[in-house]
Amino acid sequence: MSRSPSPTQSEKRAEYLDALEEQPPKEESTNAPESDKTTYDKRTFILAFQKSVYKVPNECIKFDGRTPIPVRNGDDAYKLHESKSFPLWKAQVTPKNIVQLEVGGDGGEVQVGWYITFKIVSTESADIYTLRPVHKTIASKFYSEWNGDQLSEKKKVKYADLLDKEPSQTAQINPERQRWNIVETPSNMLYKRAKKEPTKVSKREREEEEDATSSATTNKGALALAPQHNRKEEQDSVVSGFGPGAQIFMNHPDSVVMPKELFQQLFANQQR
Repeated sequence: MSRSPSPTQSEKRAEYLDALEEQPPKEESTNAPESDKTTYDKRTFILAFQKSVYKVPNECIKFDGRTPIPVRNGDDAYKLHESKSFPLWKAQVTPKNIVQLEVGGDGGEVQVGWYITFKIVSTESADIYTLRPVHKTIASKFYSEWNGDQLSEKKKVKYADLLDKEPSQTAQINPERQRWNIVETPSNMLYKRAKKEPTKVSKREREEEEDATSSATTNKGALALAPQHNRKEEQDSVVSGFGPGAQIFMNHPDSVVMPKELFQQLFANQQR
């Protein structure tokens, strides 16, 4: 009696990931209530592009995983979307979180784009149907892994529509060129840029900065109050042609003081 071949390490890992995906996320991982783990069917998508929002035509939607990414707030949504860290994306995103759009390009070529949506914990906001583009580098890495040994054959069949075409390595789909309709920006969109935390300055750094400022002010005042013979000596070093005894010094940025004989000599030289 022949034995069936034992599963390889890659197959075991794929089966484990599949089983993990089927399990509902733990409450402590996202602090998400049960309603945040539901799927959303037949969403009418909008796309935020530059400063406008566009309605996505249904015919352009080629795959919808129906599952927004659960996050605590709009700041966390922004941080993930703007991150170029693949491990960070990999920890939060699976094929069920992806929405794939497909349009015809300028030269007739097909442009494929991957997008995500967000579910803000404990609220129903417009973020569940607002598409955010996945950066082409991140999308390419996901495509390679999910077509490799990261998914079982069963999952590859389930997500065949998503994995059939590789995401385009060009700029994201431009809704203006596609002539999509502009719609009003929803008032309950919570995705937003995270506020930068103020830089903390230690007491020692603050004291050093104050000392440097005080020293600069003192030096400036000392120069302004210096005796004329000191300023004359400084000016002697930059006056050429009249020797160290030339008494020239500056009382004002726009005027200088010099002996009458020296002025007459300069004037005579100018007339030659």
